[in-house]
Amino acid sequence: MMWLPKDERRLLAGYYSLIGEIGTEKVYRFGDLARLLRFRGHKSSVPEYGDSDRSSTQTDDLETMKREAVKYIDACNRIEKANTLLAARGLIKFTPHQHEIHVVVVGLSVDGYDLGRRYSNLLEASGLWFQEYRNHWVWLIAAFFGGAVGVKMIEWIGSLLN
Repeated sequence: MMWLPKDERRLLAGYYSLIGEIGTEKVYRFGDLARLLRFRGHKSSVPEYGDSDRSSTQTDDLETMKREAVKYIDACNRIEKANTLLAARGLIKFTPHQHEIHVVVVGLSVDGYDLGRRYSNLLEASGLWFQEYRNHWVWLIAAFFGGAVGVKMIEWIGSLLN
């Protein structure tokens, strides 16, 4: 198993929650998938393409519209890049929609299903993280205990000299 970058982890956990089985493909808009990029976003409900009412919320504030447009474009770019990388790793089946821009058809592979299941559970995700970086943690723990023992030895030697 592998530890993926943040956007890929969150999308894969979200796809596991949304699709839920191997071999099933579902269609989503990039803008709707942006909910999955938040922390624990896989708990969010994302409407499939065609299921949601796409009535636009009009606002007269130009600055708010600019900020929202920037957020939307950034989220679409992040999702497109993460989907491409997940597909290159063989974790999802990803095809752009034939006629609609920013609409994607997504399905999970066997490895993607298993890894998505693990990423959607906090304890299993932390286990994957520890497994990936276990050597770093061994040294960090050893340094912590070494520092604690060193402080106690200095205190002990100081008490002997007094």
